[in-house]
Parts: sequence; structure tokens; C-alpha cells
Amino acid sequence: MIVVIPLVALLLGLVPGLFLGRAGQVWPIAVLALVFLAGIGWAILQGRAATDGWDGIGYAILAFLMLAPVVLGLTLGGLAGLLWRRRLIRSAQDRGGQDGGGQDRGGQGGDGDDV
Repeated sequence: MIVVIPLVALLLGLVPGLFLGRAGQVWPIAVLALVFLAGIGWAILQGRAATDGWDGIGYAILAFLMLAPVVLGLTLGGLAGLLWRRRLIRSAQDRGGQDGGGQDRGGQGGDGDDV
């Protein structure tokens, strides 16, 4: 069970990071990662304030088993999505390199959305 929680948290960051990266939306990934990093900092500070024995262990669990994997998932998903997008752009340019550089040809093979 101790492995399931970080894996689920990793997937909760990985999936949106991948889709946002594929869409080229880097700012939402960075903002979400900063929000979760602030949550990690808050949990660490709260855990340090609870100095009576085991009182701060819940905050450490929250920070390192739940929030840190989300940040890692967002980062890895965003990078994977950006690489995926880069490969799509490169392959589209390679296919269209002989007939105009991969630009939209006025309704022939595209909907006006250059990727």
C-alpha cells in the first residue's frame, strides 16, 4: 500500500502534464508545479511546528508520499508531452518539406491548425 499512494500521485501529475505538454501549454505545468511545491513547503513547515513526538509525521507523509510525486509526474509528463509535440512537428515538416514546408494548403489535408 505504501507504493500505491505515490504511484497514484505520480499518475495524477503525469496525465495532465502529458496532455498539457502535447498542447504546448508550458505555463500551466509550471504554475501547477509551483503550487504543489508550495504545498510541500507548507507541509514541511507544519510538520516542523508539531514537535511533540510523532505529530509531524502526517505532514511528512503528505509532502513526500503525496505531493512530491505529483510534481515529479507533472515535470516528466510535461517533458514527454513536449518531446511528443516536437516529434509531431518534425515529422509534419519532413512530410511537407517537398511541397511547401508543411504549411496548410487551404483545406487540403489540414483544418488550418498547424502542429
